[in-house]
Amino acid sequence: MTTETSQQKGGTAQGANLPAKNGDKSPVKQSPKGELIEIKPIKENGPLSVEETIRKVNELQENIDTRELLQSHHKAVSSLRFGEFDPKDRIVLESHTGEKYPITSPSLNSEVSELIKRRIKEHIDEVEQLIVL
Repeated sequence: MTTETSQQKGGTAQGANLPAKNGDKSPVKQSPKGELIEIKPIKENGPLSVEETIRKVNELQENIDTRELLQSHHKAVSSLRFGEFDPKDRIVLESHTGEKYPITSPSLNSEVSELIKRRIKEHIDEVEQLIVL
């Protein structure tokens, strides 16, 4: 005649009070109060729907187009050269009412072009951050 201890029956064995995991791989933990807490795994993003894929591709194309436009503006401003005082070298500010103000100072022209290049480069960097697959 064999006698089974309570440990052999699973009565006091560690983890005996945990529910059976029928193929479920989510871990089950026991809280300090003795309650069972099931931790669900983070679901991975599944494949995108056709509409979502098209939307993302359109956004990506818009960002690429914006980047190309900004780069062409940056190249155009970078090609500007201002020498010693030359009345032909000028930058013209024009308001929405048509008022114009020409800047003929070589140092001001250089400063304005550097400011414009820096700002365009900042916008290029921002757009490049949005171009993600």
